[in-house]
Amino acid sequence: MAKVAIVVLAGTETHEGLGRVVNALEAVKEFKEAQDEVKLIFDGAGSAWVPELAKQDHKANRLFAAVRDRVSGVCAYCGVRMSGVRGAPLRPIAQCPRRVSRRGTRRRSPTRKQGASPGRRPESLAPT
Repeated sequence: MAKVAIVVLAGTETHEGLGRVVNALEAVKEFKEAQDEVKLIFDGAGSAWVPELAKQDHKANRLFAAVRDRVSGVCAYCGVRMSGVRGAPLRPIAQCPRRVSRRGTRRRSPTRKQGASPGRRPESLAPT
C-alpha cells in the first residue's frame, strides 16, 4: 500500500493549469481505486481551483466530487493572498510559512567580504 501526496500549485489563468489540475485529480482517483493512501493538497496559486472545481457547471466538477474525500485541504493564507479566495468549501490546512515576514533573514553572500560594497565584485571574481 503506497502513501502518496499530490500538491496542486498550478493557477487558474491558463489551459495548462486546467490540464495540470485534471491530471492531479485523475491520479488521485487512480490511487483511491487501488486503495492506496492518497492526499490532495491545494497550495499557492493552486488554491484558486477549489471554488472553481466546486461549481456545478465546471467541466471537472464530477471528477473533483469523486475524490473530494481525499482532499486534505487548501492553504488558507495562499487562498486569500494569491487568488483572493475567501471561504473556500474545504477546511483550511495549517497556514504555510509564506505568511511569516522574511525581513531581516537575508543571508550574506559567501563571496562577499564584511564591509564590501554590494555593487563591486571581489577581485577574485573580476573578469580578466
